[in-house]
Amino acid sequence: EFAKIMECAFNYAVKNKIDKYLIVVNLAVERILNKYGVPVNRLSPPKSTADEGILVCGLVNIDDATRFGIDNMINKYA
Repeated sequence: EFAKIMECAFNYAVKNKIDKYLIVVNLAVERILNKYGVPVNRLSPPKSTADEGILVCGLVNIDDATRFGIDNMINKYA
């Protein structure tokens, strides 16, 4: 499930002293992240593609705000 994947990625980052992830995701995924409070800092405007729809490139900081958002996702689907 998506929330567990996010939790694993977050824990991996903490363990390996990674302070942010660069992500390229479908616009729908960005909206899900924002809905639950995971901040995505866009690096460019959305780009339309033939295969994947609209893609967004952004940074997700590994911090308390992101942990809070991931916890919100996990609690919603627990």
